[in-house]
Amino acid sequence: AQFSGSGKGTESDPYRIYNAVQLNQVRNFLNKKGVYFSLEADIDMTDWIAENNPVQGWQPIGNGSSSLSAFSGTFNGNGHTISNLWINRSSSSYIGLFGYITSGANISNLNVEGNYKGSSVVGGIVGYVYSSSSRDAINISSCSFRGEINGSSSVGGIIGEIEFDYYSRPEEFNISDCLVDCVFSVSQSDIGGLVGLIDFDTDYPIDANVNISQNQTICKVVGGSNIGGIIGTMDHEVIVNCQSNYSHLTAMNCKDNIGGIIGCHNDYKYEWSLEDHNSNYENNYSTGIIFGANYIGGIVGIDDFHERFQDNLYNKNYARYQKISGHNYVAGLCGEYVAEINNSVAINNVIETKSGNDLKRIKNGDFGSSNLAWTLTSMIRNGEKLPIPSDGAANGTSTGLSTLKLQATYEGLGWDFDDIWKIEETESFPYFQWQTAPPYFSQTLKKGD
Repeated sequence: AQFSGSGKGTESDPYRIYNAVQLNQVRNFLNKKGVYFSLEADIDMTDWIAENNPVQGWQPIGNGSSSLSAFSGTFNGNGHTISNLWINRSSSSYIGLFGYITSGANISNLNVEGNYKGSSVVGGIVGYVYSSSSRDAINISSCSFRGEINGSSSVGGIIGEIEFDYYSRPEEFNISDCLVDCVFSVSQSDIGGLVGLIDFDTDYPIDANVNISQNQTICKVVGGSNIGGIIGTMDHEVIVNCQSNYSHLTAMNCKDNIGGIIGCHNDYKYEWSLEDHNSNYENNYSTGIIFGANYIGGIVGIDDFHERFQDNLYNKNYARYQKISGHNYVAGLCGEYVAEINNSVAINNVIETKSGNDLKRIKNGDFGSSNLAWTLTSMIRNGEKLPIPSDGAANGTSTGLSTLKLQATYEGLGWDFDDIWKIEETESFPYFQWQTAPPYFSQTLKKGD
């Protein structure tokens, strides 16, 4: 039998998964749309892997040989956890609980705890996503991954790589309400706390209706380049709405193009206008510490837009890093070339360059307005602390820390405190309404004995 448990695989009577044997049988339904699975219990994979594949561990569901080997059904985790899922396939690609999914796939309410070793295209939930000719919607929501991932390129906490083409893009692609707590060890590039690489295989910009919202990542990345707390690398030809996401990024011994939300947004292959083709990064924030080489920013490392057009918009974001350090092109929000960054805030303790070039509190580039920066951010060049810079597009408007803990400060920049943001007045910086309020301590001075 293709499935040994109960259920008929329909929406009203899904195949019900209670154990590792039944989880493994999901692979019997590749390239079948309209098939439904429901996880009915937590599953510890330790014994099943030890019995069935103690050397290589879990074999991902779906592989990259063709779309006929992809999962395109619906998998509802019902809030349950698949734990001790380990994969040791360092010479293989398309690594994850699911190796390959395609149009029509819906994965929700699923928690995974694992330790993966793969080559490229490695994700905590899904290795590779490709939109098929059916153009059905793809949704990944309320999923989490906790663990460690070791790979070379296209590595992400939820998805390793997403690829579209002009004729097969989905009507809608949503990644929402996901959580990642992961340590990444990488050797090459395209590493994202949520998604490693969003790519395409045509020469024309496409609006694939990619919506990335209300996700939270806590990541430590060691090595590699093109690193983002949410997205590692984003091709300009795919247009994305990336809103209301939070990342805490610790990037150590890394190379080029590192950003708290997105590491690298590549250039267009063709010239298109701002009005028709622009991605929107809005209402995101990032914290942490970054040690890299070139093009380092608290929100975006490098946005290599076409010089004739301003294509991507960064609005109402903020970064609060303990330290942002690199060799060249280092800034509180954008390392280099960003088209426009507006109504945003940089609250970083230290920004440092080690080679002496292009050190800014906000951004390296000419476009943008109405940005604020903490007055006392330490700006260090070649080991020497610099004086407080003058206000301007590159360094923002100097603002005191107490002012940056007032709701009115952000409302003056157009931030929405009715539906998106919250703040503990005079005590905290803004956070999302869907997040727990940050802790703070009330202190009073007492006379000594």
